[in-house]
Amino acid sequence: MMLMRLCPQRQIRPRYLVHDTHLFDCVDGRQVISALRLGSEISRELDFQYIVTIMKTMRLKSIVPPDLKSTHVWAAVLKYEGRVVTIQSPFDSCELLR
Repeated sequence: MMLMRLCPQRQIRPRYLVHDTHLFDCVDGRQVISALRLGSEISRELDFQYIVTIMKTMRLKSIVPPDLKSTHVWAAVLKYEGRVVTIQSPFDSCELLR
């Protein structure tokens, strides 16, 4: 997030930031939600897309606030088959946030 704040000062303008699920390893679910909310606020402020991949095993569905889920979350299941990655429909088969 700090890089997203510093980049405009150097005339660098990335339009997205991606965090992998490993960023949240061994982190309490409530802290993860706080981080996602902060990421949402900063991305709105600085006008960039904040993308976070979260593994299904994190089980955040019971603590994600409805406002965050309804406006900022798009759940998808990525399947890797050989050289092809497919994305299933949002919420059809992903139990993470349902």
